Amino acid sequence: MKRKFNTPQLMWLSVAAIAVLAVALMTAALWAVSLHRQALKTVAKDAAPSIIAAQQMRAALSDMDANVANELLGATDPKEALKAYELRRKQVGDALVVAAENVTYGDAERLPLQTLIFGLSNYERQVQRARDLLRQDHEAARIAYREAAGLMSGQLLRAAGDLDQANQKELDKTYEKVKAASGVSKMVLRLAAIALLLVLAWVQAFLSNRTRRLLNVMLLAATGVTAGFWIYTDSAVSSGAQELKHVKEDAFDSIHALWKTMATVYDANAEESRYLFDAPNAGAWVRDFLTHSNQIASVPKGLTAADLAKSRALPLDFKGLLADELRNITYEGEREAALETLKNWQVYLEIDHRIRDLNQSGKVKEAVTLCVGSKPGESNWAFDRLEGSIRKTIGINQTAFDKSAEKGFQRLAGFEVVAPVAALLIAGLGFFGLMVRIREYSA
Repeated sequence: MKRKFNTPQLMWLSVAAIAVLAVALMTAALWAVSLHRQALKTVAKDAAPSIIAAQQMRAALSDMDANVANELLGATDPKEALKAYELRRKQVGDALVVAAENVTYGDAERLPLQTLIFGLSNYERQVQRARDLLRQDHEAARIAYREAAGLMSGQLLRAAGDLDQANQKELDKTYEKVKAASGVSKMVLRLAAIALLLVLAWVQAFLSNRTRRLLNVMLLAATGVTAGFWIYTDSAVSSGAQELKHVKEDAFDSIHALWKTMATVYDANAEESRYLFDAPNAGAWVRDFLTHSNQIASVPKGLTAADLAKSRALPLDFKGLLADELRNITYEGEREAALETLKNWQVYLEIDHRIRDLNQSGKVKEAVTLCVGSKPGESNWAFDRLEGSIRKTIGINQTAFDKSAEKGFQRLAGFEVVAPVAALLIAGLGFFGLMVRIREYSA
């Protein structure tokens, strides 16, 4: 025989249903918020700083080596070269501290850091050996420096790259996971809210039919709180997802490409000096320079930065890190700064070609002067302009990155308090609204 519930029993069941669905709505809201907030934390606070620190290390390490080569060339003030070397050495140390304090992914980060710490000591000992030998035997000094450069490229720079990759892997995995789950979390939130609203509407209609009351004010208030909390949460989650996209795709992807550009430019600059100092191994340094040059920008033959600035669309065969950046332009002033970077890189390449032409023509002294010179038209002058334009472009994206991350965290803040309070308020309004009617049947 089918069991029938009387009116008070149905009211008690309604109280329980409202409370259960209020908790379900709270849980759905907390999950959706937590999912996006954790992703924002992974991207903005865990992975991104370590990736940037890795590329800063790589850039500073390469410039350390370039300054050693310039010092050994003997065409620059040894004190100035040593001062620049020590500055970069300090920057490497600072970046190591940042990375070590931010180890999140275990051995994938810890092992490259250990390699960098111990490898740096070995590199510095080999550099000092080259300096000491230079006074006695130029060829022995050259061999010692070649071994130091081998440690730099084969161990230190590779470890910095491994540190970058470890964090980039986690960043990409987390971001893709959240992209896939974001819609699901919003759907679950929507279903929980709609279910609660339908139950509240049914209870309101039930009371109207059974008790001849047109409206129950507390149930009406519970309905308003439910709708308001749903709209507020959905808006916050949507905003968090949008800010996460700004942080990852619009800002950080450009920041990463630009810091890799900076580090690769420093690699190339070091190879330019190695080419002149280590003449017997010049061919290898030229090949490495060309490899890094293509990684920075492979511009179709005959095109310049000015030509690309006039183009509505970038040529498909324009590739490299600067091409990646120019295809990800989002912020005001970013395109102009990126094109200025490309222009400065092309100027630097032109001077590099002149250095090699002079060296191959037997004008070694002139080639060395051009390589280490800081006057307009000389290599270090061009390099400084190039570095400045890269940093300017990074700065535009970094400012946007910081603003979007802060906005995202603000929009997703406070739900550990707001969600339980909303659930308690909905359940409480449902309970007291129905208790008035239940007491009528008990009287």
